[in-house]
Amino acid sequence: MLFGAAAVTSRVSAQSQIEGEVQIERCSLTQNYLTNIQKPRDLRARVDRLQAYRYIYQRLNIFVARLERNNQPESANLRASLDRLNTSIDQFKNDYETYDQAREDVTNLKDCRDNFEDFTSRLELARSARTMVSQNVELIQSILSPNVKSQLDSLYSQLLISGKSSGANNE
Repeated sequence: MLFGAAAVTSRVSAQSQIEGEVQIERCSLTQNYLTNIQKPRDLRARVDRLQAYRYIYQRLNIFVARLERNNQPESANLRASLDRLNTSIDQFKNDYETYDQAREDVTNLKDCRDNFEDFTSRLELARSARTMVSQNVELIQSILSPNVKSQLDSLYSQLLISGKSSGANNE
């Protein structure tokens, strides 16, 4: 029976060694993918998202400033949400730059096969940084909807009830 266990152990060990060798061989394919496919996608997504987030912030900021000047309800709550949004947009930008650098560190590693441990540690850092970017996106989405959306809905309802929606102040 002992011989059978040794055979299974050696077979598992050989299979693990083969899988490890396959992973080492794939590191250059991973670097190529990150450089030629993932990087262009990431850069486009980053630019598009950042522009959209900043546009939304700017438009809402103008609107909230007008509400504040006219002492409208919900303006303080909207301002607080906008401040959180602005901070989150800045964090998104910073974390994306960190991720971009981490991805570049993976792709710039020379001879990943000989430096496989360094490669895997850099790859793990890039994955972690990308996770942070994803969390930033989720946070921004949660600020915009339901928070800001529900605040705007509430403001609209209050203005309809009070009859102030027809432009009492012309600012």
